[in-house]
Amino acid sequence: MRILRTPLDVPLGLFVVSALVGVWASYDPAASWIKFAMIVAAVALYYAIVALRAAPQLLEAFVWLFVFASAALAVYFVTQHDYAADPGKFGPITALGLLLNRMIPQLGLHVFHPNVVAGELEIALPVGVGMLAARQQTTDNRRQTTEGGSRPANDAPLEIAGSFTGSPPPPLREVGRERLEGSVGSSAVGADASRSTGHWSVPTLALSIATGIVAFGLVMTESRGAWLALGVVGAAALALAYARDAVRRYALPLGAIGVLVAGISVLHLRDAFLPALDLVVGAIPAGNSAVSRVELWTQAWGLIRDYIFTGAGLGVFPMILSTYALGLDVPFLTHAHNLLLQIWLEQGLVGAAAFVWLVVAFYVWAVASPAGPRWETRGRERGVIDRQSLVAGQQSPAISLHPSSSQMSRGPATFILHPLFTGALAATTVMLLHGMVDVLLYSSRGLPVMFVPMGLAIAAKVTDDRRQTTDNRQETADSRQQGAQGRARKVWVAAYGLVLAGFLVLVAAYWRPVAAAWYANLGAVAQTRVELSRYHFPDALVGNIRRTADLSQAEAYFREALALDPGNVTARRRLSEIPLAGGTYDVGKGHALIAFVRDTANEVMW
Repeated sequence: MRILRTPLDVPLGLFVVSALVGVWASYDPAASWIKFAMIVAAVALYYAIVALRAAPQLLEAFVWLFVFASAALAVYFVTQHDYAADPGKFGPITALGLLLNRMIPQLGLHVFHPNVVAGELEIALPVGVGMLAARQQTTDNRRQTTEGGSRPANDAPLEIAGSFTGSPPPPLREVGRERLEGSVGSSAVGADASRSTGHWSVPTLALSIATGIVAFGLVMTESRGAWLALGVVGAAALALAYARDAVRRYALPLGAIGVLVAGISVLHLRDAFLPALDLVVGAIPAGNSAVSRVELWTQAWGLIRDYIFTGAGLGVFPMILSTYALGLDVPFLTHAHNLLLQIWLEQGLVGAAAFVWLVVAFYVWAVASPAGPRWETRGRERGVIDRQSLVAGQQSPAISLHPSSSQMSRGPATFILHPLFTGALAATTVMLLHGMVDVLLYSSRGLPVMFVPMGLAIAAKVTDDRRQTTDNRQETADSRQQGAQGRARKVWVAAYGLVLAGFLVLVAAYWRPVAAAWYANLGAVAQTRVELSRYHFPDALVGNIRRTADLSQAEAYFREALALDPGNVTARRRLSEIPLAGGTYDVGKGHALIAFVRDTANEVMW
């Protein structure tokens, strides 16, 4: 059995391994195992989607199922969400929701939080639009080919119009003029042409309606983060479409200059930067109050320093934040409102590094790999052949099964992407942009679909990149592409080696603080397991547990940390809290003062 190989194999494997570490660190293994199962399901679904690249018709069926399931979720949310008990931020949307509540009976079943629904719908919308564009492209190609059948043989090139489903044309040696005209454009997508009305087939109309329902549901969630992310991605797509040559030439230098300017601005305008950032990202509603996102991120970073290597555990963030950052005895917030911080706090350093690696590897593959976006300069160079040479049975250049109408152009460079690949790439980008200010799928029951956009992008692009040879045999790349893939693999290996070598050099140079942080991490995990595993509101609160529980193992780890680094903030702070809870104020005060001098800005402590 051939093992599937994708650009994301290594980071996904590390992501799962770090999730296991998160289960080990958790004070509530039952809840953590449930989340671990959802992470495994997300990775398994990713590989199942990628495996469908060998059966494009099934891949198309999955896309349809995903979009229609998302539409069903949108309908359920819009009709069952109680807009009277949970009014939204915008009056007209709330009024429309109240009207729907009065018109449609309530079933009394569980309704997902609006942000959770938005997290699923914001990736389904670009995928649905991409699938619609793919169908329209196939229809246009088929119509263009049919209309071109009456032209003279040498008047215009003939496009071999395969659909997204990848149905190949007959062997070239067996094609005659009459058979060619009868078979060109035939595919699974084209099979429903008999059910067409004008330019719209019944399946395309149904998909359009489902995508429109998804868009309507997204509006009704009132998720400003989702709207903003979709707007940014849409604007970037328009810029790429209308200024692709300029983007290709100047994107890298302009991006580098932008990052440099932003970095300098942050360093020199730190006092003004945080209030401005807080104004941009907005506050988080919490009961009758609002919490600053920047303040929450600062608190989350302080907790990450306590559990920097292992994380605090999968799915246990609420009580970790309340107990060790806010000093509360009840859960207050469900997540850190930043995807990377949330993953780091739950899965540790390896999990955060794996996620960053995953994102970087995906976009590098999407842009730079042989299977990724490419620019063509001549219509006949790819996907187009001369009618006379085809009818004569002569060998032709590689023929794309999925050429776009833009490939027919003979003018400047043309950017070629399969529409479903573009939609999946946009969905991934929307999810990550929104993840900068919120945590939607990762901290909810929607986690299993978290890697669906990446899987669809890889499957759609690999399928689109297949070539039809004269013996009707599918090949994924020619020898030149394989050579490029080999060179890219060597570059990646060298990059991984450099990163690993740099990490080892840093560890060797700062081994005492690193070792101290490791022991402090173990102590924090041991303390959390003792205190929160026994917590029960209101009978057993953490303060009472801390006075009577045996925390000797945690204290031993903290003292090991201080022996290596006397200024370790985590060990000092935790060793101050334990005696303070027991009434030994002088000892607790001594540790607290040293920690304060070392880190006066740590909001978790002060």
